[in-house]
Amino acid sequence: MLTRILFVILTLFLGLGVLAGCQSTADDSDNSNRAQENVDDQSVDEAEDHSDDSDDTHEGERTVNITVTEFSITPADITVKAGEEIKFMVTNEGRYPHTYTIGNLNAEASPHPGETEDVEVVFDEPGEYHVQCSIAAHDEEGMVGTITVE
Repeated sequence: MLTRILFVILTLFLGLGVLAGCQSTADDSDNSNRAQENVDDQSVDEAEDHSDDSDDTHEGERTVNITVTEFSITPADITVKAGEEIKFMVTNEGRYPHTYTIGNLNAEASPHPGETEDVEVVFDEPGEYHVQCSIAAHDEEGMVGTITVE
């Protein structure tokens, strides 16, 4: 009798473990889908003429949506024009803290998981600017990108 009770309890725990594992996979798939949607949206934004961004922001400012999660920045590579004011809307769709840090500019957004934070930057000089998550070792895990200023 004791063996049957232990068997039932063990079966219940194993079943719950499988269900929890399935849930994590579904969440990860949803995050991948959302990240891909942001890439698709950004690609459309980059292909458009930004001389009149009245839909996105006030005159003279362009909004770029960024998603950070374990362990990626989407989109990783962005091209902007020198002198253009950019408002990066950074959404953390991960489970852990992340940052969006633009090297040498002292510009950083640090949204908590599930939140969005913005950082505004004017790129005065053409060149390439390194972007990364400044949390220890996250850049080594792939949380890096480049902003190219033309």
